[in-house]
Amino acid sequence: MQADMPKAKAQVFQAKFFPSSPKTVPPHHPLDAPPTELRFWTPITGEEVTAALRTAAHTAPGHSGVGYKLLKWAHQAHPDYLLHLLNLCLNTGYHPWKTVMVIMINKPQKLDYTVPKAY
Repeated sequence: MQADMPKAKAQVFQAKFFPSSPKTVPPHHPLDAPPTELRFWTPITGEEVTAALRTAAHTAPGHSGVGYKLLKWAHQAHPDYLLHLLNLCLNTGYHPWKTVMVIMINKPQKLDYTVPKAY
């Protein structure tokens, strides 16, 4: 399906990448491998957080409004707070920044930008 108007492109992308009725997958299948043993996470260290934030890109903040600049500042001001939050996320299996905004970026030098595969 081709589209050249912004609204039509948005509809094409939504249909292609976010189908309204996704395939249902049963939670268990007779051919599934046996479950693996539980793995326990090694707690994250302050040095790991510092190193990760040092290499983080200066990108725009996401839906939450929290960008890397704010995380770096918060970690410098109170290193234990962010460290505690990240370790809680690992221990509980909850990610506080799970809402994302998908932005379609066109691939360079494509002949036809009216098709979803050009993005």
